Amino acid sequence: MLKATDVLDPSHVGQSPMALWPDVSAHYCVDEAALLEHLLLLATPSDEERAATEQSATALIEKVRSDKNAIQMIDALLLEYSLDTREGSC
Repeated sequence: MLKATDVLDPSHVGQSPMALWPDVSAHYCVDEAALLEHLLLLATPSDEERAATEQSATALIEKVRSDKNAIQMIDALLLEYSLDTREGSC
């Protein structure tokens, strides 16, 4: 069975479609609970990734707050994609 971590391995991803087909076929009726356990490990960020994300978000928020025109742009965005609409909640 294909390991979830294989999807991050460039040598695996770079294979031809024909070489990948056996892995795809083998997962047609895979135990989804078992596979999900492996995928969740990939989706859990490390402490370093969390810190980098927090730094990026903080910098973005500070930049937006310092831009006098940002308030109007944010208001326009919120009006366009209100949280009570399908687009705003996806």
